Amino acid sequence: MALEIETRALATGYPNHPVGRDMNLTIAGGRVTALLGPNGCGKTTLFRTLLGLLKPQGGQILIGGDDLARLSRGEVAKRAAYVPQVVEGYFPFTVLDVVLMGRAPHLGAFSAPGAEDRRIAQGALDELRITDLARRPFTAISGGQRQLVLIARALAQQAPVIFMDEPTASLDFANQFHVLDCVRRLAGAGRTIVVSSHHPDHALRFADRAVLMKAGGILAEGPTAQVLTGPALSDVYGMPVRIAEVAAGMGEAVCVCVPDPHTSAD
Repeated sequence: MALEIETRALATGYPNHPVGRDMNLTIAGGRVTALLGPNGCGKTTLFRTLLGLLKPQGGQILIGGDDLARLSRGEVAKRAAYVPQVVEGYFPFTVLDVVLMGRAPHLGAFSAPGAEDRRIAQGALDELRITDLARRPFTAISGGQRQLVLIARALAQQAPVIFMDEPTASLDFANQFHVLDCVRRLAGAGRTIVVSSHHPDHALRFADRAVLMKAGGILAEGPTAQVLTGPALSDVYGMPVRIAEVAAGMGEAVCVCVPDPHTSAD
C-alpha cells in the first residue's frame, strides 16, 4: 500500500539555527516527488526532519496518517528507507552483505539475518538487475553500481517510502539515467519516492510531482510541469532560464531547462 506524507506548518532547523518555516506539503503515495532548490535552501534539513533524524522545531509530520513524533525509530524504519549519495566503501563487505543490512529493522538486537532475510535481499538485487554483483566486494564496484546497491538495500528494508538524496550525484551520463529509470520502476510498483536533486531536467523527465524551495520555504508544489516553469526556476536560481521542448524520436518530445541570456531574471 502506497503511503502519503503530509507536513502541517512544519518548521525545521537546528538548536538556535532555524532553517525552514511554515511548510505545508502533501507528498503523494506511489509517485516520484522531486525536491529542488539552490544550495542552502533547506532541502537536506527537510529530508532529515522527514526521516525523523531531526526533531521538528514546530508543526507536524504525518506518514500514512500517523504522527511521526509518536512512532518509534523501529516503526519509522519500517515505513521509510533512506538512500544517501554514493558513498565510499571502506570495508570489503560483499554486495549481498550490504543489501542484507537493510533487514536490520526487522531483526532483534542480537539476531543474525536468516534464510528469509537472504531471500528478500537476493530479491532486491534481482529487482534492480544487479544479481551478478552479489559476491563482489562493495569496494570494488563502480559508483553507479554502488548507487544501485544502496537502492537495493532500501528495497530489502521493505519500507513503502524511499528518500533518495541526490541519487545521481557524481554519476556519469549513462548511470544517471540507469538510476532514474530504476526510480521510475519503483514508483510504478507502488512505492512512494522522494528525490532531492539539483537537476530540473531530471525532474521534468522522471518525476510526477515537484517541490520547489527557496530560502527555507516552499515556493511551489504540484505536478512537475506546472511547478518547474521558466519564471519559477529563474526566481529560485537567480539566473534567467526557460523550458524548451526537444525532439526525442518516435514522435516524443522532452522538456529541458536551458539558460536564457536574452531575458532578465528580475
